[in-house]
Amino acid sequence: MKNFRIIPRLDIKNGLLVKGINLEGLRVLGNPFDFAKKYYLDGADEICYVDIVSSLYGTKNLSKFIKKTAESNFIPLTVGGGIKNLNDIEEILLNGADKICLNSALINNIKLLKLASKKFGSSTIVAIVEITKIDDKLFITSNNGRELHRIDPFDWIRKLQDQGVGEIIITSVVDEGLKKGFNLKILDNLSKILNIPFLIHGGLSHKYHIYDIAISSSASGVLISSLFHYNYLYSSNLNFKNKIGNFDYISNTNKLFHKKNIFLEIKSFLKKKKSMLDFSNIKIGIVDLKINNLHSIYNVFKKIGYKTKIIKNNKDTKNQDFIVLPGVGAFKEGMNALKKNNLIECLKEDVIIKKKNIIGICLGMQMLFSKSNEQGNSLGLNFIKGNVKMFQKKKDFSIPIIGWYKVKSPVKQLNQKYFYHIHSYYCDPINKKSILSETTYQNFSYCSSIQDKNILAFQFHPEKSGVNGINLLKKIPQLYK
Repeated sequence: MKNFRIIPRLDIKNGLLVKGINLEGLRVLGNPFDFAKKYYLDGADEICYVDIVSSLYGTKNLSKFIKKTAESNFIPLTVGGGIKNLNDIEEILLNGADKICLNSALINNIKLLKLASKKFGSSTIVAIVEITKIDDKLFITSNNGRELHRIDPFDWIRKLQDQGVGEIIITSVVDEGLKKGFNLKILDNLSKILNIPFLIHGGLSHKYHIYDIAISSSASGVLISSLFHYNYLYSSNLNFKNKIGNFDYISNTNKLFHKKNIFLEIKSFLKKKKSMLDFSNIKIGIVDLKINNLHSIYNVFKKIGYKTKIIKNNKDTKNQDFIVLPGVGAFKEGMNALKKNNLIECLKEDVIIKKKNIIGICLGMQMLFSKSNEQGNSLGLNFIKGNVKMFQKKKDFSIPIIGWYKVKSPVKQLNQKYFYHIHSYYCDPINKKSILSETTYQNFSYCSSIQDKNILAFQFHPEKSGVNGINLLKKIPQLYK
């Protein structure tokens, strides 16, 4: 929940910010640049621009908005509306967008998704799925709710996920603008079928609506319009350079919100609420090998809420619930660092005799094995029987492996999720039943995480894997059998 994103959505029509109900009955609110600048300064995590008529009429007006917004708003910008091909995507990105979102274009040509993901990266491509209800049946729509497609939304979402989309924005058309919260039945189904980041949009008008999403689903965040737009108008003494917008409507509407900084209000509220796990009593010690990304791992565990400590010698391992063995570097150097600080025998006593929990990350995972053929044969800690091997060099098989790769696992927190890998060697345990997940790289599958009693290890870097990695580290206590 601590990495839950709060994102304002700005719907644009003819160059103006608009807002409606059920994506209809649009009212002009004002100049979108004023709103975007306010949200950036107040601490929005991202900004989402959607030109709501460009797909219908074939116009493409967003480039100028993005270029101007990017000049003074230094947070991620997601842009949608009228984007139909790779050239459109490239133009939007060149003008300052970080991600683009597609709806109508994918319904008309699903092949565009793979082409766009291949050229620009899957993390750049976001799909919008508009869900509506007709005669108690759910279908999808496009063109901002105007065009109905009798396609089951969950089948469509699965297809988008299978085709490699990086993120999905779910809009409940029947809830949008009504300020009654998001459809929880839809939300429950989404959490069951989605293994990629997804955002919720529609009906969220109160901090408790947002809190419900944050704690009851695997959603990565929310997109909100009315709550932010009207609060800004009501709580600010606006002096727009151009007097545009439906100010008669605004002045005659009940003033529901009066927060100067509603983002701070929401984030403070969420922070005060207890997350699903209480990490405050869990002590984690991180071994300092002098060659690893120590502070990245320290910071992520601390951010989650664990009691975190750096282990520099054998005395520091006392009273730790978990010992983390991180690593970026060579196998032999890592083992030499443990030996220099008198930690080898200490760790063997803690892990083998006292059965203290240990977590290995990347090089740290490899050091838990019997030996490695890196730089000749080097002995490891031998906590896991098996060897660390170099990937075989062959045609069309490039190493080191660098990038985000999907893992396959029977464990929900891992299965079908993408994590950041960077390594030239892989671990080959003798006991194959201890393999927790596998990753396939260029048709070669290898062990990417392992769990054996009090030993847990990841070949990838959860501390560098965004929301997926953080959610995984939150579940650490539950992963030990």
